[in-house]
Amino acid sequence: MIQDSYLKSIILVYQYLSLLRLRSRVRTSFPAPVSFAELGDPSTDKDRLTAISSLFHAEKIIKPLLVVQGANDPRVLQVESDELVEKVMANDVPVEYVLFDDEGHKFRKRINRVTASEAYLSFLEKYL
Repeated sequence: MIQDSYLKSIILVYQYLSLLRLRSRVRTSFPAPVSFAELGDPSTDKDRLTAISSLFHAEKIIKPLLVVQGANDPRVLQVESDELVEKVMANDVPVEYVLFDDEGHKFRKRINRVTASEAYLSFLEKYL
């Protein structure tokens, strides 16, 4: 995650937070074209997958963070968003967390898309 001085805030939507965990789920929740060649093999690429996964670097997040998550997302697990939010909040960084109990990987219900859009605008107005 980029944290340069020009960055004022961060919004995560459908963000893969742990590529290590993601790779272990690929066969059951992803289309066939996703392969070890694309993401890496957790048994041989653990260090690389950990190094490039936001979840394992939460202490480096120093800008206000908005996380928008579908509770039923089979790809980006709610537990990962919960963990990231908890870790970033522990560093006294402002965090907003919008969780849709009735959504998965993409927000299909109009009311949830509207609510998410309102959350983005409100967050950006506050932190830009």
